[in-house]
Amino acid sequence: MSGKAIHIFAHRGCGVTDNGPQGALDAKGTALCSLPPENSEEAIETAFRKGYPVEIDVTMTLDGHVIVTHTNDLSFHNVEARRAREEREKGKGAKENDWYVSRKTFEEMRQLRTGLGGRTAPFLTYDRFIGLMRKYPSAVVNVEIKGTIQGELMAEPKEPSLVEMLAKRTPNNMLDRIIWSSFAVSNLHRLRLEFKKKSGKPRKNMPHVHVAQLFAEPDRLKAHGGEEDRVYPDTDDSYMQFTEENVARVNRKDVKAVHPSIDSLMTEEGAAAVRYCAKNGITIRTWALNEKNPGKETEASALAQRRIERILEYRETFPELQIDIITDYPEEVEKVVASWTMPTADADVKRLPYVKNGLQSGPS
Repeated sequence: MSGKAIHIFAHRGCGVTDNGPQGALDAKGTALCSLPPENSEEAIETAFRKGYPVEIDVTMTLDGHVIVTHTNDLSFHNVEARRAREEREKGKGAKENDWYVSRKTFEEMRQLRTGLGGRTAPFLTYDRFIGLMRKYPSAVVNVEIKGTIQGELMAEPKEPSLVEMLAKRTPNNMLDRIIWSSFAVSNLHRLRLEFKKKSGKPRKNMPHVHVAQLFAEPDRLKAHGGEEDRVYPDTDDSYMQFTEENVARVNRKDVKAVHPSIDSLMTEEGAAAVRYCAKNGITIRTWALNEKNPGKETEASALAQRRIERILEYRETFPELQIDIITDYPEEVEKVVASWTMPTADADVKRLPYVKNGLQSGPS
């Protein structure tokens, strides 16, 4: 098989994702999975021990402490917060929602536990995560910068800001092992400026800051009116579709890596964007929301496997392209990657529809 080696990232560690099928409960409320919670110390350390790079998410408390968690809204991760949300939806309980990381102090966060799939754990602080990075000196991580007020990705003015705190709490000697990603290109620009300010050195002598632009899944763009949906209020940052034009836009801002959803790679526009990345030396790391296990014998799992195979077909078609996968199921995806071979033109295989102008036309 030709092409560059695919790096498989463990999405929020080797744990159970709170918004995915792994974290489901049965009719009696019993967890169907015994894995540690996503973004927990155990989930991340398990991935490091197995040799996988890891994707994590960060946001910030009311008093400026960085917390590792997927979203600012605690009802996605904490049992008490979930119950409070359900009470509000029924018209009961407090109308005001205080269950946000940004409305909790650090001491209040220390009293809470993360995990909706049965097992729980303390919320991981960013400082403790940095300790894990020291413990595993070859570990690589993708840190997604989240928002800090009501709403999953919105941000409010804070002094210091989340970006400033990340630059302050991250040792410069770890920058070669960290990839910073955000839906807001302004975050990436400001992060570079903060590390430059921190280093006090000319740009040519400062450590390289690896950044990557996130692109929204097509369903989100459709539901929110396309690219008019703002990531942050009062800024020009919009959720972007994975297109050649938008990749070229962030490339002009010296962003040399992109993180599109895997569904974006199945479209004609996505195929053109992939071709642009291959031509211009831009790395792709693709991800899936509510991902299904490709290692199971189900129709949904078969679809998940075919999506992975599409990534491998891209790699075969564009051998100069670096294309990686961020997944809830790193071990299963690794097996698919290791066993895959490019189908011949006359092979009797069930494929996803091929897009125009990207790969060769083929059966659906």
